[in-house]
Parts: sequence; structure tokens; C-alpha cells
Amino acid sequence: MPKSRFYEEIMQLEESKDMQDIIRRWENFSKNRAHLPSDVPVVIPDMLWTARSGYGKTNLLQLISEYLYEEKIIEFYGDVKYFEFSLAYCAPESDFRSFKSFQDALLNAAGFRNEYRGVICVDIDEWVLHIREKHFLDFLEYMAENSEKWHIIFVTECRDQEKLTKLEALLDVYFRIDKVCFVLPDTQTLCLHMERQLSKYGFSLQADAKDILIQTIDTLREGDYFDGYKTLNMLCTDLLYREFSSDSFNGFEITAETVRYYAKDSEFVRRTKNNMKKKNRIGFAMEEDTDNAE
Repeated sequence: MPKSRFYEEIMQLEESKDMQDIIRRWENFSKNRAHLPSDVPVVIPDMLWTARSGYGKTNLLQLISEYLYEEKIIEFYGDVKYFEFSLAYCAPESDFRSFKSFQDALLNAAGFRNEYRGVICVDIDEWVLHIREKHFLDFLEYMAENSEKWHIIFVTECRDQEKLTKLEALLDVYFRIDKVCFVLPDTQTLCLHMERQLSKYGFSLQADAKDILIQTIDTLREGDYFDGYKTLNMLCTDLLYREFSSDSFNGFEITAETVRYYAKDSEFVRRTKNNMKKKNRIGFAMEEDTDNAE
């Protein structure tokens, strides 16, 4: 029997061997569960994803949700198959406002059905340094009480192994958890992603233009702040705009002269690297990153 196209697409992703192993287990479970008594449900483990920004989270969430839906591994009920939520930190002496926001997000996902079943991805980055505080423990308790309704994916960009170990130990108290670590693909794979993005608009890269972009990607990924696919998608968008708004637009083949604006020693690359650093410094990154505590 041919495998699901969603299965095949996930298995082609190079960001995580952990995720590929989990998908293989889901595939085996889907085939073998016919031997289980129909009145004994088996709930697949929830997950903890660790990765730096820009690894293609939303795309993977969509593929996973479609696969789980197609194989009927979990139940879906509501207006969407998955939704993402970032749980903002609230100090112990303050109201837990972000929990109310989460409940509102649940209602929005449920729509007129008033109940949601599906995949929930929760970014808990702001809580990694506060995992023993009452608000966070109350949130985990609530999620655990409802875990049979949802496939829960916790997400963090934390790369401090000691903090991750403590977080994993706490989650293990409340959930059956599969740990998934993501790494950015190599430069060739990232360049291939750019080629695919550009091809959606009919563009192709000449070999010398591709060589320049490979050097650019190498330069961008040197720093700790490289945003992966987000940065490359931004570059593609800018490139497309410059092409379509050019007085000299004369076709859909991108030359070295066209991409020289994005060369590794260009003002564009220097500005992009500076902007990525600034984004972290003004509070979008983990606290330990901004304090250089790794």
C-alpha cells in the first residue's frame, strides 16, 4: 500500500532525524492498531521540540496535522486542524493573563462547535527560566487533564542543556513526551529551498548566481542569530520585488549580476546580520542568549 504523501514529505525533511523516527512509529501504529480492541484507545505521546528560529515549524505542523488526520491517528474537531500559541510569561504575583488568552485561542479554534480536538503547538520559551512557578505548573496541569483531546507540542529555542534537562524532567511528570531536536539543514539544502521558492514564480537561477547565493547563505549562518528559512524567505521576497520592479526586467532567469546585491560582502547581508542581532537584543530571544550565558 502506497504511503501518504504527507508521510513522504515529512520524511524528506532533513531538519530532524528524531521527527522521522516518530513518523515511522506513527506509520507502524497506524498499520497495527487494527489488532487493538476498539474500546481501548491508545494516545500517542506528546512532543517537546527544541530548535532555533527559522527551521520551518509551521510547514511541519501542517504536514503532521494532515498526516494524523488522514491516518485517523487522533480525533479532529473544530475549525482548524492545528494552531500555534505563544505562552507569555506572567509573574507569580500577577494575574495569569496568558492562560486566559490560551483559552480564547481554544475557543477560536473550536469555532461554533465549542470544543477543540487536534494539534496544539505551545511556545514556552518565556517560561524556561520559571518552570517551578505556580502559573506554569497550573498550565501543565490543565494541559495534562485535557491531553486525550489534543496532541500537544511544546516548543523552545533554549540551547542550554542544563535548563533543557530540567524542563524535560518536569514535562515527564505530566505527559508521555517524545523529545525532538531540530538542526538547520546544510547550505546546499537551504539554497535548494530558495530555488524552489523562486520557481513558484517561474524564476530559475543561473549557475554563477547560485554560487553567489551559496556564499551568502554560508555568511548568514555563521552567527548565532541566523533565522533559517525566515531569513531566506525574506531574501527571496526582496529579490522577487527587485526583479519585478526593475526597468531592465527581461525574463525569468536570474543572473549573477541580479543577485550581486545580495553577495556575502554586500550592504544587504551586513544589514540583515545586524537586524537579526538587534531582534534578539530587544527581547525576542531566550534570556540566556541575550545575557551570553550559554
